[in-house]
Amino acid sequence: MRVCDYDFFIFYLQADENRAPVLTLLEVGTRIEEFCDLKISDFAGLRLLVRNGKGGKTRTILLTRPTANRIKEWLNIMTRLGFAIGSEDCLFPSRYGTPYTTRGFHKRVKIIFKALGFPAHLGPHSLRHTYCTFLLEAKIGLGTVR
Repeated sequence: MRVCDYDFFIFYLQADENRAPVLTLLEVGTRIEEFCDLKISDFAGLRLLVRNGKGGKTRTILLTRPTANRIKEWLNIMTRLGFAIGSEDCLFPSRYGTPYTTRGFHKRVKIIFKALGFPAHLGPHSLRHTYCTFLLEAKIGLGTVR
């Protein structure tokens, strides 16, 4: 995703019901499978624990304050909407209160990309590439990005 596309994408998401999960996916750079598996207990302040990452590895992602605040805001919205918010409930449930499937979340992102006129080959993994590109442009070491 190009920088000009990124700005357009962020602007579009301001009015989209999937704003919190999609922006969080962009800002944490997880794989879609890892994202769909996140539990409320995986979020702790400025950290997000990714269990069962690639190769079955667990890792911690450091969050920016705006990203952590967005997740806190999301948890408050979930409470007001009556979603379950126990420690083992999913952090970003579907509108039915069940965990997103990777296919379901992929479809949500593709709908947003199509509405924005982005190329058809772009999908949720493009958000991961965008995240990594921004880290490298911010002079974060390649070893950390990997």
